[in-house]
Amino acid sequence: MSNRESPPCISHTHAIALVGENESGGRDQELERLKEDNQILRELLAIRVAGLPKLYSDDGELQDNSQVPFIDFRRDSAALIRRKLVERSRRRLAAMQNGKA
Repeated sequence: MSNRESPPCISHTHAIALVGENESGGRDQELERLKEDNQILRELLAIRVAGLPKLYSDDGELQDNSQVPFIDFRRDSAALIRRKLVERSRRRLAAMQNGKA
């Protein structure tokens, strides 16, 4: 692999299929680990994007309502979070180009 190539990536479904080749107990453990990793990564992303002062986290929520579009880091899919982050970036860029930032 050259320096310019990204490392190979496997999908969640493919990872589960690979784990399925092991005993079912191993598969269940791997699924639980993936769920836990997903939760931790969502929390880290929420903190990084919103910052603790702006992050709404009462009652297990994990939302950034500081700018449009609002992001719910617990309920929004990863793809939707990405789209919303791109939209926020576009809005900031447009505001900078219009002299509003």
